[in-house]
Amino acid sequence: GASPPTHCGCAGALRRRPGRGARGGGRALSGLVAVADTVKADAAEAVAGLKEAGVAVWMVTGDNARTAHAVAARVGITNVMAQVKPEDKSNKVQGLQQQGHVVGMVGDGIN
Repeated sequence: GASPPTHCGCAGALRRRPGRGARGGGRALSGLVAVADTVKADAAEAVAGLKEAGVAVWMVTGDNARTAHAVAARVGITNVMAQVKPEDKSNKVQGLQQQGHVVGMVGDGIN
């Protein structure tokens, strides 16, 4: 049967419709709700400016990996840590610092 993709934040409703489907009682998609992160108009420009200044830009997000990579690609970010719980984000920052990175953090700067 039809089901919405799980990678894009979509949710769908399937219900039985008498007389529909291959055998007369199948499931048909009766509604679809899609939710996607909107990207701020100047986010890609800001990321590009940081990169030109020699800054390695990382996205650390609670979003699933597929959504995170899609949003990151739209703004020019290649370093992505996805499915990170809020309480674990500081651990990720500390990990980058232990690797020798100087870290500055911006919250909710893309969407």
